[in-house]
Amino acid sequence: MPKPSMRDDLLEHGQRVLHERGYHATSVADIANAAGAPKGSFYNHFESKEAFAIEVLRAYFNAFGDSLDQTLGNAAIPPKQRFEQLIDSLVALFSSNGWTGCLLGNLALDASPTSEAIRTEVNSLFETWRRRLRDSFAAGQTEGAVRTDLSPEDVAGWFISAWEGAVLRSKALRGPEPLLEFKRTAVTLFAD
Repeated sequence: MPKPSMRDDLLEHGQRVLHERGYHATSVADIANAAGAPKGSFYNHFESKEAFAIEVLRAYFNAFGDSLDQTLGNAAIPPKQRFEQLIDSLVALFSSNGWTGCLLGNLALDASPTSEAIRTEVNSLFETWRRRLRDSFAAGQTEGAVRTDLSPEDVAGWFISAWEGAVLRSKALRGPEPLLEFKRTAVTLFAD
């Protein structure tokens, strides 16, 4: 098996550091040290910490997209169960990462006020997620599994906003209860 590139190591270990410490509390030296790389090698692969953070966000969201595909994209199971599986998989992910929260939400809070490029990327990724949720809710309505008195656009927006709020509270509490509250409320969107 080929050895991973230094760039891959920087992305993998740097993502962990950004996730744990936040954008402003993480230096290029911290990222390089986490990857076991000289600080100067960082700039062989990334123009800036901001450019690095954007690549980390994209990689994080791509992995999250795999979770969406495995749950929301699984037409073999009923829509309500798809959403329950998505929420359960996310709860498991956040508990396994030590309640450090959602990297997308963390960088939205931490870096968006000072970096237009990161703010734009975060919004783009949230919009991609919103569209996927909207389409899934709309399909569920067509199947008669999701309440039709609610707009799929509104439900998708609510889902992300409420989820990110629950993640933030779970981060502060270092426990799952806000995410479980979210799940109990979210399942009411489905027809009985």
